[in-house]
Order: sequence, then structure tokens, then C-alpha cells
Amino acid sequence: MSASDIRVAASRWVDDHGECLYRYALVRVRKPEIAEDLVQETFLAAVRGYEKFGRRSSERSWLVGILKNKIVDHFRKLGRETSFTDMEFLSDEFSEKFVSV
Repeated sequence: MSASDIRVAASRWVDDHGECLYRYALVRVRKPEIAEDLVQETFLAAVRGYEKFGRRSSERSWLVGILKNKIVDHFRKLGRETSFTDMEFLSDEFSEKFVSV
């Protein structure tokens, strides 16, 4: 498939599936801007991986599968960031007391 064909397909995906994917993401992440970003990342991943699609399922099922993985990645990343944020109580003052013991 040519680059032109993939661009046409991607444009069609946005028209045919964009709203459904956005609602799916929004229900799960509950933040419109994050849902929009995840849907955009989904379309980019779909364009990059289109050759692997193979039409074993519908395009919507394939795109939702990609989106599910993007959502999981988002929460994994958020979990790592949260774990570091939780450690902010280790201020310089607390650290100095701990080290001096």
C-alpha cells in the first residue's frame, strides 16, 4: 500500500472512528485533553503499523485495540510519576535529619 493510500485511510479513520475512540478514551481517563492526545497517538500508531493490520478484524476493532494499549501505557506512566511525586515529602530538611542520625 502506498503512502498516499495510507493517508486516505487515516483520514477515513478519523471521520469514521474518531468520535467513538474519543468517547472510549474519555470514559477511561476522564480528562478531555488526555483523551484527545491518546486518540491522536492511536492514529499515529495505526499509520505506522498499517502494514501489520492484515484485516483479521474490523478497522474499528483494530483501532480500539491500539487505543487500549495507549491507555494502559498512559496509566503505567502516570503510576511511575505518582510514585515519585509521593516521595516529595523527602525534602532537604527531612533528608538532612535522616542523614545526620
